[in-house]
Amino acid sequence: MYSQDVSLQWGDKDQKLKSLLPSKIKHIFLGGTGKRRHFQPPYLCVISTNHLNISRGVSTSYQWYGTAFLQRSNDRLDLLCETSELIGEATQADEAIFTSNVNDRATLQPLLSELRVRYTVLLAKLDSVYDQLLQSQKRLLIKRLLESCLGRLLEIKHELVEFHLSDFTYDDDEVFERLAVTPEEAEPRIPQYFIRERAEEIENKNRFIAEILKRLGHEPPKIQPLILTEQQAVLIIQAHERARQGRLSVCGEDLSLGERRKRRKWRNTSHRNGTTALCGIKTMKRAEEVKEYRRGLQTKREQEYLETLESIEDSVRKKHAPRLHDQMADELRRRVNEYFERTGKFPDFPSEESGGSRAMFSRQGTGTDSELSKSSPVSSKESKKSKEKEKKNNKNNETKTKDEEENMEVFQCSSSAFLQEIITANEEFEDIWKFKDEKENAKEKCYEDMIERDKMIKIEGEVRVVVDEVIRGELELLQAAYDKDRAHKGKKAKKPQKKVRRGGKKKEKEKDLTPDRTTESLFEELVTNGIIRPYPSMSIDDYIGEKCYIGAELRKQEAEPSPCLGDVRQLIKEYCVLPLGAEYVRANSPQTSWKRQKMLVHSICSELGATLFDLTPANIVGKYPGKPVSLC
Repeated sequence: MYSQDVSLQWGDKDQKLKSLLPSKIKHIFLGGTGKRRHFQPPYLCVISTNHLNISRGVSTSYQWYGTAFLQRSNDRLDLLCETSELIGEATQADEAIFTSNVNDRATLQPLLSELRVRYTVLLAKLDSVYDQLLQSQKRLLIKRLLESCLGRLLEIKHELVEFHLSDFTYDDDEVFERLAVTPEEAEPRIPQYFIRERAEEIENKNRFIAEILKRLGHEPPKIQPLILTEQQAVLIIQAHERARQGRLSVCGEDLSLGERRKRRKWRNTSHRNGTTALCGIKTMKRAEEVKEYRRGLQTKREQEYLETLESIEDSVRKKHAPRLHDQMADELRRRVNEYFERTGKFPDFPSEESGGSRAMFSRQGTGTDSELSKSSPVSSKESKKSKEKEKKNNKNNETKTKDEEENMEVFQCSSSAFLQEIITANEEFEDIWKFKDEKENAKEKCYEDMIERDKMIKIEGEVRVVVDEVIRGELELLQAAYDKDRAHKGKKAKKPQKKVRRGGKKKEKEKDLTPDRTTESLFEELVTNGIIRPYPSMSIDDYIGEKCYIGAELRKQEAEPSPCLGDVRQLIKEYCVLPLGAEYVRANSPQTSWKRQKMLVHSICSELGATLFDLTPANIVGKYPGKPVSLC
């Protein structure tokens, strides 16, 4: 199976030649010598050709590596396209719940459970893609999808909590069979970027805490040697003596038998490694090295992207800003003149808060957008779909009557703050990235034409604000001159006034109780007083335990199941870690307070890179004396 002959036109006996050979090659004939050399497969990978003629082996290997690199890039793109299709299926099923107005509990429960599993699988896939993707512009879009799917998952979790009136939710076996997932895959995975993107910040914080504790003389507890009694020491010596005598008895056996076993084990291991390489399976150690290497490349690509953003913005501003200023000013003056000739008066120019010239001329059915603005990837689909979504949500809210609220057999799902963002981001991926030919961008660098288009739109907006201010001043002068020419005091064009809030007391500005203290000094004081404490690093997955697999069946029989350790672990993720990991999710997802035990607190802090404040009464008593303050 591995046998394949390769003729070499040059006789290089360097050991590096081994690394250039595909795994199917077993025998090599070095050119002109007639000698055959034997190599144990595999060395690198499998190639599809049946014969390989190496004239200068290095150049051929480079060509193969380039092909393999493109193949890996295509595999990642296929995974991304597959994930996009799964997102489309999930959003269609999600929207179907709202459009069909399903409110029967027996019908709604499996639909919500299936949605939860779908978004959990999507969360894991998007996290894997985002962790290894290099292209910075694509990463921004994937992160939007990742955070939106995470937020929608938490919304569905809270819907299920209200549905069952219990914090613990159990998935039906039929859902697992339909979606072809295991219960382990249905447990939410914590995105890796929660910690990776804040690694430097977390490291600096931990170093700062360690330095403070070192100055205070607090050293980490040292492992004390075990002090044994005489009886315990005798028992240990006896156990080791029995083990020594047992080893001596085994040494009398045939040593050649042991050698044969070792050789047989090595042959099996070598054959297994060859088979796995033939199938394209990498060892875990090698796979982790590749992942870490790509994460390092991500940082490099991100830095290049930021530098490109800055340079392109400067060049676009210098090249187009003066021209855009003149074009917009001339266009606005022409339209003001047309309005005056048609009506005999000057238009009311909206304020900047009301939209400025864009709002004024949009009411007249005309606009002043440039061609670049119209051809931007953010099209009018978003506004149309958002309006349609608002209408659907309003319609759903209107159909919810008091009779339905009183009926326990009816359950109404609340509107989502993330679903529309998922649909919009997925459509943007399909429009821009899904069918984009990226063969010439194997290194996954940023696309400068897309950056230039986005910066052009941004600069247009900035120039428009400046031009609006100029035209607004010119209109005031024209209105005053026009009134003076007509020899009566005409009213000046009224400025759109800002809405003034009436009623209600104005909130008093909170006083800064530490105006002369820096954040670092306050942090140091809290560490000194033991309020901020270091904690051991551990993962939430270290909280080992199985889930309750019969929970859904017990609830069908109207029996409340007892949660297992795996259910507690999942609840910690859904209530504590996932809502706090991303600012966008934290601001829009439903929040719930919860009490936790010590190990779970440490694992939560480790997953988030958080700072632990010990505010237990026993810890803060006597450290901050002062007048008692009523909290009611």
